[in-house]
Amino acid sequence: AHSFQCLKRATRMLERGDLSNANVQARKIKRIISHPYFNDYTYDYDIAVVELQTPATFSSFIQPICLPDATHSFPVGKDLWVTGWGATAEGGSGASILQKAEIRLINQTVCNQLLTDQLTPRMMCVGILTGGVDAYSIKKGRKRQPLCV
Repeated sequence: AHSFQCLKRATRMLERGDLSNANVQARKIKRIISHPYFNDYTYDYDIAVVELQTPATFSSFIQPICLPDATHSFPVGKDLWVTGWGATAEGGSGASILQKAEIRLINQTVCNQLLTDQLTPRMMCVGILTGGVDAYSIKKGRKRQPLCV
């Protein structure tokens, strides 16, 4: 939900894939439905559904995602991936190819000690405690990126 807040309606587009590749698809966004309890200060309930003006065409490059059941539990240490077109270096410009970084699920108690009063039971704590490639630095509090499990 937080990723869509600053977009102006005229520029809302959803692009998928390598932006310089013939397989890229750009679609205008018809509407964005954020969770009704989304909190832009705490990022609690940070999820949204995007409705496109025209459907995407599924291919070997573009596939739908599935959400886990609400009762599903992921094991601590599980390898996960974050994706995005953000900067690949501190202070750098955005990437033209969708980037991915492998991270891990961190014990919630450990995260609560590092991020006092920032996590809710609806949040997952992910990253690499020793540093390295990441889309959300526990120590610096950068914006979150889409998570793939």
